[in-house]
Amino acid sequence: MAARRDTDQVQLHLAPVAVAPALKLLQPRYLEPVQQPLLPWSAPEPEVVPTATVDAAARMTATRLAGAMIEVLRGRRPPFHLVPHVTRPVLEKVREFAEQPRPDLRVASVHVQLPTDDVAEAAVRLTLQEQSRALAMRLERRRGRWRVTVLEIAWGERVVRAGSGSPGLR
Repeated sequence: MAARRDTDQVQLHLAPVAVAPALKLLQPRYLEPVQQPLLPWSAPEPEVVPTATVDAAARMTATRLAGAMIEVLRGRRPPFHLVPHVTRPVLEKVREFAEQPRPDLRVASVHVQLPTDDVAEAAVRLTLQEQSRALAMRLERRRGRWRVTVLEIAWGERVVRAGSGSPGLR
């Protein structure tokens, strides 16, 4: 048998307990309230004027016509579907513009306002491959039907206009 050595044994010792040093807490310092600087001019608060509610039929017609026009521009609907809803100059311009279909064109939002009871103006934001485009329509109610009489499409640097001139869409 081999002799046993005492040096092979490991001795363990407890480490001293580490205690975080106690710091004296400082009392927070309260500063006097600072007055916000005043603008060099004072302007009265603008009055909030309630806007007239938009006729539901005008809003629905504008939204549906915007969707139908975009389907024509995408090449998914023939232009003659718009005949009862647009004037001849608007239809010709849409037909001309639709010669190059844009399948990724989408309607992002439609905003409608009524300058008069028989006139609605719609601003439509379009998206095409992460880029925004704009379409503006003027709808007029004639014999109880809404028809697009003026159309403008902002396409990059180019603005396509169709329809009779109107002060709101020049």
